[in-house]
Amino acid sequence: MNLSWEQEELSNIPFAVFRGAEAAINTIRFTKDQSQFLAASDDTNTTLWDVETGRALAYYGHNAPALKSVENNEDVILSVSLDKTLHLFDKHSGEEILEIDHDGLLTSCDYSNNSRYYAVTQDIKNEAIIYDARTDNKFDTIKLNSTPTCLEFSPNSQRIAIGTLQGEVVIWDIKARKFTLKFHEHSNAVSSICFDKDERMLVSGSWDKSIRMMDISTGNYRRKGTLREQFAIAHHGSVASVRIYSRGQHMVSGGFDKRVMLWNLDHEMSQIPLQGHQDWVNTVEGNIEGTRVLSGCRDGTIRYWNIENIGKIPLVQNNKKDAGVRTELCIECARPFPVATTNENLFTGKCVFCRIAERKVEERRKTGYDTKIISNKNVSTGATRRRTSFMPNINQENEHADDDEPVSFPNRRQTSFRPGML
Repeated sequence: MNLSWEQEELSNIPFAVFRGAEAAINTIRFTKDQSQFLAASDDTNTTLWDVETGRALAYYGHNAPALKSVENNEDVILSVSLDKTLHLFDKHSGEEILEIDHDGLLTSCDYSNNSRYYAVTQDIKNEAIIYDARTDNKFDTIKLNSTPTCLEFSPNSQRIAIGTLQGEVVIWDIKARKFTLKFHEHSNAVSSICFDKDERMLVSGSWDKSIRMMDISTGNYRRKGTLREQFAIAHHGSVASVRIYSRGQHMVSGGFDKRVMLWNLDHEMSQIPLQGHQDWVNTVEGNIEGTRVLSGCRDGTIRYWNIENIGKIPLVQNNKKDAGVRTELCIECARPFPVATTNENLFTGKCVFCRIAERKVEERRKTGYDTKIISNKNVSTGATRRRTSFMPNINQENEHADDDEPVSFPNRRQTSFRPGML
């Protein structure tokens, strides 16, 4: 069976519709290999879908009033619901591995990229709980000033960001067990948060209809620029979900205005709205390659958008011209990057990442550090991709030497068997 493609009226972007849920879709997440995705819905099921055929491959039943959130690593599926329970399932067999009861309603969950932790937020105690995935015991409890609504581990699994009902966003250092940053720019509940892959930025969406982007290195929200103005009223209704995808270059958002918005973070501009949903868009997701976007709706439908040729759409091209932006290839790393036509005199041919790397090399030389440059020639463009690593002259023990070791689960207990396979 192959997908049946339709076209969105405004942009002619192809999309396919996944049907099967009998209630609102609350969370969508791609699996690690991007060939499948998970969808949690109010009909108490998490469904595993194949993106190429549109087939439902498995159901992971929760027997709960509503599934609020779902996350996964390569082998385990984590889900939470309004019945105050956390469930872990074996992705391949459908077997339920673990169930943990909590005192309050669970509003969100996440699994760390290194598979060492998973975390949930619960409302009654205004707290987030981090579990050790090797033992399933509580690793830490984070107390908050108001009800937590969403959370996400950083890509390096060393920090966790949490949004609250009062519009606050906080970042918690897992090893130091303390808050490192706190922001309060939203005037209503924070519905969704997301790190970019390099952990330079954190974006948050809110019921106040806005999206905020913060610079993690400085601890400040972006207060100037085109995106700041467009983010102020990102949707005509509450923003329900934001996700950075395509290696940090693009973002997708969904809202109660029934629209899906695509954003180009490199060019600092909105690309195009995707329309056609008949109800609130509760959740969105994008793939690593930047060619596909998913959106889940309150009416139980999921749309799978093919945005591979979005740059050829006249509306997107016009928006780019209006923003005064063109794209160049970096002469060092061959990565495409935006150049403002108003700043031609500042153009050096190198992207901001290579310029920053050069400055760091010079600073390290001045402070007595050795520098190692590893270059790879790009055959198609002739450019050289450079990776810079800094090595101090003294040997230092790596505190996280065991972070990449395989994780085992010696004490995990089995509660029931539910294959749930089609």
